[in-house]
Amino acid sequence: MENLLNNEFDSDVNNESDLLETVKKLKQDFLTAMDDDFNTALATGVLHEISTKINKTINDADFVLSKEIYHQINKVNNIFNELLNILGLKLNDYDNGINSEKFDELVNYVLNLREEARNNKNWELADKIRDDLLDMGIKVNDTPRGTEWEIID
Repeated sequence: MENLLNNEFDSDVNNESDLLETVKKLKQDFLTAMDDDFNTALATGVLHEISTKINKTINDADFVLSKEIYHQINKVNNIFNELLNILGLKLNDYDNGINSEKFDELVNYVLNLREEARNNKNWELADKIRDDLLDMGIKVNDTPRGTEWEIID
């Protein structure tokens, strides 16, 4: 979701989503679970449900990042991180001492080379780059919004 929030939004589109309202209701479910003798099993289930709703929304083929949706997703991200914090959890807590900005630049450079190979219909090279990145622990996802990547274990 952090990658999505770093993108530009399409100001020409007016679209609506019930994601924020759904997440607000799920937040209440989370808090109710925590008030019930710290029912962390139920609370983490709610976190999983929120994550599923977010992913379903942003990975929909018709998804367009409008100004309204951008602001909703930003609020949803804040709520999600707030709930994670209650359990002492954090997203993107991965740091092995590398300069993350330079690392991001390097991965994006490699992905640009992959995109160039794809544009030239050099599928073998594009697939090799994707597979090699996966072997290094970087999963590449081609989405309707473009190529995204994430570090995996």
